[in-house]
Amino acid sequence: MSQAHHPHSAILRRAVMRAQPAFYSWSEDEQLAYRMSMPDEACFILERSVFYDLYGVDCKTEEALREAWNDVPIDELDAINETLLPWKGIGEDCFYLNEFVADEDRLRFATVDEYVRNDHAFQESARQESDSKHVIKPYRGNLQGTWARLYVDGRLRYATLTSLAGHLFDHVSSVGHDLLESLIPHRYVRGPNDGKREGSGFVWDMRRDADGLEPQLDELSTRLYRYEAERWFELLEEFDRQAKCCVYVKDVRFETGEEQTRFIFSDKTAMVKTRFQCFLRNIRRLEHDASELAPLEQRETDLLSEFLNAQYEDIQQNFNPKIAKLKKRRKILVHKDAFR
Repeated sequence: MSQAHHPHSAILRRAVMRAQPAFYSWSEDEQLAYRMSMPDEACFILERSVFYDLYGVDCKTEEALREAWNDVPIDELDAINETLLPWKGIGEDCFYLNEFVADEDRLRFATVDEYVRNDHAFQESARQESDSKHVIKPYRGNLQGTWARLYVDGRLRYATLTSLAGHLFDHVSSVGHDLLESLIPHRYVRGPNDGKREGSGFVWDMRRDADGLEPQLDELSTRLYRYEAERWFELLEEFDRQAKCCVYVKDVRFETGEEQTRFIFSDKTAMVKTRFQCFLRNIRRLEHDASELAPLEQRETDLLSEFLNAQYEDIQQNFNPKIAKLKKRRKILVHKDAFR
């Protein structure tokens, strides 16, 4: 386990001794194997100990611990995330992929590319199973919005791993939303079923009100979504051909005050050269100035603006709002604890 110093290292060490007293007498390989396949009972002992030392709440059962954990305000979760990171993470930076990956599988992927390639194959296979007409897309470093945690300069840092294509796709989506609003102003209003209880959740029924222009808004939105999907694959192809093999590092601060670092991989060649065990060290060798992103973002803004304005004019002149398109009816259910 990494010996990186952090404010709560003594708390973690004490918890480890309670969960597995022999742990620190083992070799590094034995310690790593245990951390990635820790028995549930020992895991509860460790997390219970850490939770008590940090928040002063002693949870006698796993259920009580989960409930207490859910009750911790979001802005106070950093303490436990930072304390447990050396236990959950791997390598020099205690890197932890905050995705749906079984602990025992975290050592299967040595590089970012191996993880992304595996995930791509899984997603494409799942799509083909649900739709026999789906054509498997070739792998082009299809990394988009993968969450992670790691230590940067000895402190917890939340991060997002994405490809350059993914970064620009997010930019297009954000700008597209604003342009859509400027072309056809609209707001969300509650539908008749919004908030109704159903099972263990409730119905989410918010609808767009565009002062009578809802059909035009729906049509323009559909064209925008189609454009975004097509642009995503075009960008993947473009940067895969260029193979610049670099990484851009961009710090982001959200309106909520949360800070995050975005690691933006130019293409799969950069992912191949980035190992989880020495993540930051590899990143620094591949890093390019993030100012190189601005011209690309502006290019995408200009292309999208030209497209949306042309589509808006076409809809104004040629679209018949009285012809209703067939659409699948969907019901969105939100679990009662989703916003806790």
